[in-house]
Amino acid sequence: MARIGLLSCIFYILLPRIICQVAVHDWGVLYNFDGQTGLVRCGFPSNTRGEDYYKEGGNTIWINEEFPLVTGNLLQVQYYIHDTMTSDYTGTIFILEKVGTTLHTLQFKQHITFSRDQGVHLVNITGQPGVKAGWLLGWRFLESVGPISYNVSSEEQKGTRVFQIPFGTQFVVGQNYTITSFIKTYYFKIEAIIGVSLVGATGHTGLQGVAGMTGQTGIPGQTGLAGALGITGLSGTNGQDGLPGITGTSGRTGVAGAAGVTGIAGQTGAAGSHGLPGILDRLGVWGVLELQVNLGRQGQLEQQE
Repeated sequence: MARIGLLSCIFYILLPRIICQVAVHDWGVLYNFDGQTGLVRCGFPSNTRGEDYYKEGGNTIWINEEFPLVTGNLLQVQYYIHDTMTSDYTGTIFILEKVGTTLHTLQFKQHITFSRDQGVHLVNITGQPGVKAGWLLGWRFLESVGPISYNVSSEEQKGTRVFQIPFGTQFVVGQNYTITSFIKTYYFKIEAIIGVSLVGATGHTGLQGVAGMTGQTGIPGQTGLAGALGITGLSGTNGQDGLPGITGTSGRTGVAGAAGVTGIAGQTGAAGSHGLPGILDRLGVWGVLELQVNLGRQGQLEQQE
C-alpha cells in the first residue's frame, strides 16, 4: 500500500508503466498516477465532453472539494470546453488550503484565459508552485457563463462547492477567507496535473565494493606555456668559508734558461808597488818558495787595485 494525498491507493504494475488508480467514483477515476512520468491527475476526467455547461450566472468561485490535491508541484490545469463559444473567457485559477470549517487560506492564484474552442485545453502554471495533500483546486470566470463541461452527480450532496463573492472582491495570496457556500451537483471536467517525486528515501549504504583495475596511463599532456619571470628573491646570507684545499702536486723542474750575455771586461788595475827585497840567503829551496809567495801576493794586490 502506498499513500497519495488523503487516500490510499493500490499500484498495478503494467510494464513498462505503473498505473495507480484510486477511489473509483460513480463518474470516473478520482486519481490517476502515471509511474513513468510521475504525474498525478486530481479531478474529474477532462478528456471527454460532459452533459452540459454552466449558464446560471452569478459571481462565484468553484471549489473542487471532491478531488483534493496530493503533495507535489502543480504543473498544469486541464479542462474541457463544452461548446465553441463566441469569445474567450477570462478567469482565475486558485489553490486554497482549508484551515477551519469555513475558513480557507489562499495559497496561489493565476489569471488565465479559457479558450472559446470546444475540446480539451491545457494551462501551464507559472512557477510550478508546491502544493500539499488536502489543498483544493478552485476557479472562477469574470463572465456569468462558465464554459467548462460537466456531468451531473447521481447523489444530492456530491459535486462542486460554490462560493458566492461580492463583485470586485480582490483575493490576496496568504490571506484567510471565510467561505459560506453550498454544493452544486456538478462534476466539472477540470483536473490539476501534479508532478510528484519518484525518488524514495535513501537506502542504507552498501558494502565497499572490490577495487577496480588500474586504468591505463593517459597520454602526456602538452607542455604548458612558460610562466612569467618571478620577482628576484632577497640575497641570502653568506655561507661559511670552506676548508683549505689539499696542496697540489709540485710541478716539474723547468728547462734551464739561456746563458746570460757576457759582461764587459773590467779595466786593468794599476800596478802594485814592488815588495821589499827578499832576504838574500843561500840559493836554496826556501828562498825560491818565498820568492814565489811574495810574487803571488803582489800579483793579487795588483788585481784588486
